[in-house]
Amino acid sequence: MDGIIDYAKENSAVLKSELYARIKRGGRRMHHTTCGWNLLVLWKDGIEQWIPLKDLKVSHPVETAEFTKARGFTDEPAFVWWVPYNL
Repeated sequence: MDGIIDYAKENSAVLKSELYARIKRGGRRMHHTTCGWNLLVLWKDGIEQWIPLKDLKVSHPVETAEFTKARGFTDEPAFVWWVPYNL
């Protein structure tokens, strides 16, 4: 991988207002999901490819976390629960 160059947020992504879900005992639990996000990756051979966040988070966690922080959306539900631990 040469780098992450862009991102796309789909309508299926969890909204900031839905970050916490209610549990049966009345408490709240943070959503741990990455659905609805794709990142555009530039490979060393010059090919660009859209990769789902769930796959890129596993294969290149530090690079993905750094890209997220640089773009300023670490407060989105798909990132807030794992990015701080990778940086």
